Amino acid sequence: MKQTIADLLIESLLQAGVPKKAAGTAAGLTGLFGYLGGSVAANAMMGYVVDYAGWNAGFTLITVSCVLAVVVFAITWNVRGQEVVKG
Repeated sequence: MKQTIADLLIESLLQAGVPKKAAGTAAGLTGLFGYLGGSVAANAMMGYVVDYAGWNAGFTLITVSCVLAVVVFAITWNVRGQEVVKG
């Protein structure tokens, strides 16, 4: 399986944000939804937009998606995972 820089960044952010016991599950679910859901939705949505509104709208969709990703990343920048409380 080929990993890109984006995959590695997502995995490193994910591993920093979850407890150690849940790291494997979180990585698996991220991969599942990222590849299956993301690929299918992106191809279907981009194809629909380009077919009905043209390439300018397609590039606008990509730009809006990038800006939305930056906003979500900025909001979650300092959020930590659930800490294990010893008691």
